[in-house]
Amino acid sequence: MTKNLTKPSFNQQKEFFIGAYNAPHSTDSLYKTAGESGITHMMVNTYIGRELESEDYYKTPYRLAKKYGFKVILHCMNKGYQNVEQYKEVFKRNKDFIGLIAVDEPDCTLYDFFRDDYQKYKKDFPGYPYYVNLLPIYSTFEQLGGVSYEEYLRLYREKVLRNFEDGNRVLMCDTYPLLLDTKLYPLWLKNIEMLREIATEDKADLHFYLQDQSFWDRRQPTTLAEINYQTYVYFAYGTKALSHYPYLTPALAGEGSYGVVDENGKKSPIFPIIVEANKLIQKLATPYQQFDWKAVIANIGSENKSGKNENIDACCHMKSEYGMLKGVSSTRDTIVGCFDNKDGYEMYIVVNLTEPLEKGENKVQLKIKDCKKALVYVNGDPQEMDIVDGKLSLSLLEGEGILVIPYNN
Repeated sequence: MTKNLTKPSFNQQKEFFIGAYNAPHSTDSLYKTAGESGITHMMVNTYIGRELESEDYYKTPYRLAKKYGFKVILHCMNKGYQNVEQYKEVFKRNKDFIGLIAVDEPDCTLYDFFRDDYQKYKKDFPGYPYYVNLLPIYSTFEQLGGVSYEEYLRLYREKVLRNFEDGNRVLMCDTYPLLLDTKLYPLWLKNIEMLREIATEDKADLHFYLQDQSFWDRRQPTTLAEINYQTYVYFAYGTKALSHYPYLTPALAGEGSYGVVDENGKKSPIFPIIVEANKLIQKLATPYQQFDWKAVIANIGSENKSGKNENIDACCHMKSEYGMLKGVSSTRDTIVGCFDNKDGYEMYIVVNLTEPLEKGENKVQLKIKDCKKALVYVNGDPQEMDIVDGKLSLSLLEGEGILVIPYNN
């Protein structure tokens, strides 16, 4: 039976959470630059300048962030709420307080501490998130605390995540895909998929990080395609927030390695790219946030002579169809995030999965049942397209994704 879906409209603008990890000093000029970058949240380190610690030390970031149009989340430097508990009255009086980052990349032996620390935090700040950023799948056995990655996540769910209040349950992880020599980390999608499954079952909001810098065997992104590529993949898995790592370039980053701003807080070569990437995120934010994630479809492109893709092959829960979307064909490897909403609409986020530095066109065809038209967002801009004989034809370049919402009239 054909659905009677009119052309969708989204009147209420919704801002998307764009964070920045590794903050500069809290000065007017540095926060002005941060505001110009398009971020919405700054993760503020609580050790920079702490020798001058006072109530003003904790008030200043909030004041400057408000002046330049973004928000602040204090980072407790891996010591949890106890590290800043003495200033709880300052936070309680601050109407701009929105939560704390308790720890970055803990091993599993620390879970008991952060579970108990959260209970103290919740008594003082009920209804506010307590952020824990988890290690990625490529972490070593020792880094994880002497367990497998599967066990690392299982223990976190049981000891920490499920203790968070409903509505403030955030599942955060940094996993970086862009390798040297124009390669992709082969278990990137697997890592995302594992977290997606937990988030769905435990009703948590996903939060991922964008790779802005080179380190270890990761390369320095230099193109908008490399940043947008990460954004679209995370969108396909229904992330609720994205943060840039690093915002401030670490002092020992090395030549040719930089974050959004250099170690002195000046705009880096990637700064204008990040500005454009953030603009795209906000252009997509309103329609994207009207829908709930349901599944991911994967397709090996017809031009992929090996017939294999390490990232796709490592995943366990890829689908071949969802709802009205009865199939996907493409010339290059592709994933499609599938979503729906309470009004009966479906949304698909179609992503060219090919390495974003490999130039070329990906011709994609979606087989869509029961709809004649689609609202298609290309570079964040909506346009109407016809679904001809049950097929919608799209063309994606490197690093590109397209948001599709089918309808009838």
